[in-house]
Amino acid sequence: MHRTQNLTAPAADTDGLAAVTPADILRGAARYLEEHGWHRGAYYGGTDTNPFPPADVIGAIAMAAYGDRQGLYHPLACAEATRDFRRAANVFCDYLARTEPMCRLSGDQDIDLDLELSPFVWNDDPHRHGLHVVLALNAAAKDYDRIHGGTR
Repeated sequence: MHRTQNLTAPAADTDGLAAVTPADILRGAARYLEEHGWHRGAYYGGTDTNPFPPADVIGAIAMAAYGDRQGLYHPLACAEATRDFRRAANVFCDYLARTEPMCRLSGDQDIDLDLELSPFVWNDDPHRHGLHVVLALNAAAKDYDRIHGGTR
């Protein structure tokens, strides 16, 4: 979660503060979607003035990492938040690539490679629903903890 919400530090720090892991961000994204709703077709739904809009899977990861509505790679965001966002998004994409197809393939190898690696295509699948996205985020967090020895 955003550092103003939970006192944390980068993983390399040894001052006793808890490190934010990709699993923490993914769980935060799942909780965000439970509270504010899931969206497809864009990072955020609703109006631009809504500080906590419904979000797609990547928008929810960004909300969990940055703590507010920003562009996904906001140039003014702190380096740690940007790192946390990128790591969590990469972990989620890796989880999807290993556990379920992200889309129906076209048969064109060049196009299919891009489609298979896209969380946006996965999110916007017309057969997808919000509960499935929340479950996938939580499962990816659990998978990360299992692989990396997390205890959460």
